[in-house]
Amino acid sequence: MEISRYQTVAVTAGASTPNWLIGNVVNTLKHAWAFRPGSWTNYLYRVWRFFLKSNIYVAIGAGSLSYTSSLLQQVEPQFTYFFVAFFYVYAMHLLNHFTDKASKLNDPVQTMFYGRHRRFLLVTGVLSALIALGLGAYLGLLPFIFVLVMSGIGLMYSFKVIPERLARSTGIYRLNEIPGSKTMFTAVAWGVLAALIPVVCSVQEISGATAIAFFFVAGMIFIRSGLFEIMAIEGDRVVGKETLAIALGKERTFTLLVIGSLAFVAMLLGSAWAGVIPSLGYALSLSGFYMLGYLILYHRGLMESSLMLESLVEGNMILAGVLAFIWDPYNFIL
Repeated sequence: MEISRYQTVAVTAGASTPNWLIGNVVNTLKHAWAFRPGSWTNYLYRVWRFFLKSNIYVAIGAGSLSYTSSLLQQVEPQFTYFFVAFFYVYAMHLLNHFTDKASKLNDPVQTMFYGRHRRFLLVTGVLSALIALGLGAYLGLLPFIFVLVMSGIGLMYSFKVIPERLARSTGIYRLNEIPGSKTMFTAVAWGVLAALIPVVCSVQEISGATAIAFFFVAGMIFIRSGLFEIMAIEGDRVVGKETLAIALGKERTFTLLVIGSLAFVAMLLGSAWAGVIPSLGYALSLSGFYMLGYLILYHRGLMESSLMLESLVEGNMILAGVLAFIWDPYNFIL
């Protein structure tokens, strides 16, 4: 039956049906015209889905943030800085997915994608982790330690690493059982890889600009991860994950993210006005307004949990990179 000829289609579900399943059905119906087998839009959609679900897109975003934070500290960007962040984020996202039980409930489409391409993703994930370590060693001892420590914590995140005596007294056996730990750790890890490595490898000294660059990266990732945790709250509850959204609740977490976005904008504008960072800070404040935009769209139900929303959220990192590239005094293209 050709469903696209109907103007109105009703969707019903039982009380136990998870929201992600209802959302996937509704989104498929809304965009059925674009996903007809054999159409060029369906082909483009499948290519883009692979690009996003394979974590290539988010890895490019990580490299973009490294590039941007270099310029915030007036460090000349290097391809090695970009690719350390790229390969680290690509590897950690891939390898952690295979140990994350909640992802099977929150995003079954991605779970099927990982099952279909399991060998390719595992091999490229391991290779990427090794390349990130190799690039860190090439840059020096301190960058290598940064990558090694962040990789070690990332890989151990879902395993029982808390000492038995402490675990029995606290009831916490894994790092991911600490309330809000995933959001905080992800933000710190990205901040270290994207903001600290460029400055420790350059002639520039660690300064106030370094702190701003770190909080620029960490703040953007904290808000991004916080929204994804709100979207994944049902599956996380089922498997017992202690995320920020579960600890605070959806509304309070959303309020925290909005306040964080406003503080993000104020930090960039204030530090640029005070001369702590270059004038690039004024342009990058657009990233803060961009975050407020997608938070409001999601909260008002104007943008459902979908490939489009995920692309929009991750696109903020690309936006920052584009703004930095336009401003970059070291490039010879513009």
